[in-house]
Amino acid sequence: MRFLLSKFVGTLLVPPGLWVVFALLVGVVSLRRGSRRGAVAAWVFAGFLYLGNTHLVEHLLLAPLERAFPVWDGGGGVRYVVVLGGGAQAGTPAGDVPGVVTLARLWGGLRYARMLGVPLVLAGGSVWDEGKSEGEMMADLVRELGWEEVVVEGESRTTWENARNTARMVGRGPVLLVTSAYHMQRAVWCFRAQGVEVIPAPVDFRDERPAHWIFYLGISAEAARDVQAALREYVGMVWYRVAYGAGLP
Repeated sequence: MRFLLSKFVGTLLVPPGLWVVFALLVGVVSLRRGSRRGAVAAWVFAGFLYLGNTHLVEHLLLAPLERAFPVWDGGGGVRYVVVLGGGAQAGTPAGDVPGVVTLARLWGGLRYARMLGVPLVLAGGSVWDEGKSEGEMMADLVRELGWEEVVVEGESRTTWENARNTARMVGRGPVLLVTSAYHMQRAVWCFRAQGVEVIPAPVDFRDERPAHWIFYLGISAEAARDVQAALREYVGMVWYRVAYGAGLP
């Protein structure tokens, strides 16, 4: 327990935990200066800041998204493995390269393509209309790894465009759809709305099952990232329901 507590305290000594401590101190200073409202505001802000960076809130938001579809357990009958890009890093010393989310998705997709012996469809455009698309970056990487059966869809910038453009290439499928687990619900809906038969193959799982409950009380930049990703996904699902139809789960 002492070790776990030391880990918990350690999360408060670096951002984002440090900002929580700072907000608490601002509240103390405000109270000592006679500003009760200022103190309450600072402490409420600290509370929201703390909760928004905890693994508990990360779990509560991610779990419903990631458990919508199980891990793919194999089976043939698909014509393509479709991998959706998840971002890129532009202007690095190594040039434009796939981001970590894209790499996680690509690794899973490449494994499945090799397992099934079918082509990879790599979907993802360029946000700024400059340089290589995410699809091209992914294709370069898998070719370096020895896989040549690649089809690139390099014009899409949203999940809806991923599905629309890919549907023109693969027809009605069936395809094995690979994306991050938290993103799979929206992706499946988009592809099915285009008339493509998809088999979900979620990867890049982020929701963890800790060995001890105290893990949920800890805060980290990783938890903050996942909370942001989950919230963005919920907002995206609502927006897609409004923009493209009411069939979104």
